[in-house]
Amino acid sequence: MTEVTTTPESTLSAAMDSVNLISTLLAKAERSEDELDQLRRNAEHLRTVMGYEHMAGMNMDALAAAASEAEASL
Repeated sequence: MTEVTTTPESTLSAAMDSVNLISTLLAKAERSEDELDQLRRNAEHLRTVMGYEHMAGMNMDALAAAASEAEASL
């Protein structure tokens, strides 16, 4: 079995996918129920990532802002 190493950089890169999706969805004038669910799930994902111990010391301002904006739009 191959060991998978998760680095702060790879975690941040994956989290930025959520930031970009949130930004795209928030730019829409109207959102479907599925899109609202995507906003919820991605905001939760970002909050989870921000709590990871290996992320300590990383600048997560963009993650926090995207999560807050998504949550405020729900």
